[in-house]
Formats: sequence, structure tokens, C-alpha cells
Amino acid sequence: MQNVLQLESPYEVDGATEQAIASNILVLIGTEEVAQILGCSVPKAREIMRRRDFPLLKIANTYKVSKGALIKWVLERHI
Repeated sequence: MQNVLQLESPYEVDGATEQAIASNILVLIGTEEVAQILGCSVPKAREIMRRRDFPLLKIANTYKVSKGALIKWVLERHI
């Protein structure tokens, strides 16, 4: 099976990080969880989630992100 996730980060990504991303790829989280992971307020998380490069999913009237996609997005942006 081909690896779906391609990390392009200047940081060294070990096997444990790749495994964490892969194991969370289908776990969907909302704004409050994003704020908790990023260590910011919920309004700031909403602002971040509105960025064009953020991997946002709209499901009905709610916005979600794959936890694995969030981890990958963070690693790519050096946050």
C-alpha cells in the first residue's frame, strides 16, 4: 500500500510522528479541540481554521478537521 501522507518539512520526522498522523487521519475534531491542540483560544482557532491553506471540512453546518491533517499542517508551518 502506498503511503498517502507526504510530509514536506525541514524538521526531521521520525516513524512515531508518521504513525501518529496515520492513526489520526480519520479522527475528525472541531474548533474547541483545535484550540486545545494549538494552545490558543477558541476565537483564535476559528481565525486559523478560516485560512485558505487550512485543511477544513464542512459537514452539514459544522466545521471539522482531520486530526492527522491538522498535525501535518502544523508540521509544515513550523508552529
